[in-house]
Amino acid sequence: MNKGKKARLNSPVSSFKNRFFKNYPVHKFSLDNGLDILIQENHDLPIISLYTFFKVGSRNERPGITGISHLFEHMMFNGSKKYGPKEFDVILESGGGHSNAYTSHDLTVYYEDFETSLLETVLDLESDRMGWLDLSEKNLRSERGVVVEERRLRTDDSVFGRLEEELYAASYQCHPYRWPVIGWMSDIENISLKDCNDFFKSYYAPNNAVLVLSGDLDTDKTIKLINKYYGKIPRRVIPKGPSTIEPEQKGEKRHTYRKKTELDCFIAGYHIPGIGHDDLIILDVLQTILSDGDSSILQKDMVREKQLALNVYAGFSWQIDPGLFTFLFRMRPGCSYREGDEYFANLLNRLRTKLIPRTDLEKAVNILEADFINSFQTNNGRTHRLGLGEVMLGGYKKLFDPVIKYRQISREEIREVINKYFHRDNKTMIWLESEKNG
Repeated sequence: MNKGKKARLNSPVSSFKNRFFKNYPVHKFSLDNGLDILIQENHDLPIISLYTFFKVGSRNERPGITGISHLFEHMMFNGSKKYGPKEFDVILESGGGHSNAYTSHDLTVYYEDFETSLLETVLDLESDRMGWLDLSEKNLRSERGVVVEERRLRTDDSVFGRLEEELYAASYQCHPYRWPVIGWMSDIENISLKDCNDFFKSYYAPNNAVLVLSGDLDTDKTIKLINKYYGKIPRRVIPKGPSTIEPEQKGEKRHTYRKKTELDCFIAGYHIPGIGHDDLIILDVLQTILSDGDSSILQKDMVREKQLALNVYAGFSWQIDPGLFTFLFRMRPGCSYREGDEYFANLLNRLRTKLIPRTDLEKAVNILEADFINSFQTNNGRTHRLGLGEVMLGGYKKLFDPVIKYRQISREEIREVINKYFHRDNKTMIWLESEKNG
């Protein structure tokens, strides 16, 4: 970055990083079975957060079992060798704690927040389901029904969910990112118990997981407890991740999707690199410039001044393999997606030639830095950040690096990135057309 231009320095994140690791050092350990552990003591409050990152997501699936990673997110709460169905939450919540989980293209993540006295109990609960999950036809049937209804609610009956699913399916020819994290309905309905057993044995292993703890704990005692409860879980041979490389898109794709809806919408996606590429840092700032807040470019132009759209969104997720930068527009009553698409194309043409206002760049960097620093105010936020740094960026010490680089970005580099990715041959567009209009 900065290609001969003078960098803007003095990022507040740099000094925050130094204070953070000095005041709250992180200790990294590994068990003989391959389980990696990060522990950070913080005795400000008598609470602890624990995150378990499994390095498996929808990119590790195949046609026929799409959605199985997300299905496991539900099944992991349904009983194990020592604890029966639903006991996990009952025990945790009776002690004042709570838990949750999420699944992405690349990861399945489980976390708990609880008071210090529950540490050994939570380690027992988590290790029991990692090593000895109860997989049965009854549990599969129960959680399958929950996931089917979730898919209906969030995708089939959701305008935005449906558009996003159509976009990814159209944008990717062969990479596993083309199917939805929640899975295709027919696959969810037909995943077998054997599929679940095979998947669990393949990916839910200590050598495919990272355990992160932050809070009011003693590091030496905690390591002994982790070894006591996790040490007997055997390591397994983990399948290699997908080797498929998505071919370069060589022309614009446009699809029309018809659904009963009151308002026109459209979504556009542009292929961008995966984690490790410097352009992601520039794109991170750009997504904030474009749609974060009422004074952002898209909000100001398309929502407030031109009054073409009710809602706009621009952004992406950091992913292991090349992903999509997505634009989503929900048009105002009486405004068609064609009007919105035409104005959006003209706006991008202006951004390709003119520099982003300096004030917009500075505001975006300030927003991103503030959001990042604010996320460290809780044990949960710190634990999550440390884990993402470890599993996605190549080490927890690197979690500050992208944010520190924000102030080194120039307006010229933003324009170059816009020209590099937001062009016609790299674009996939899905128009949502109301059936009543046809």
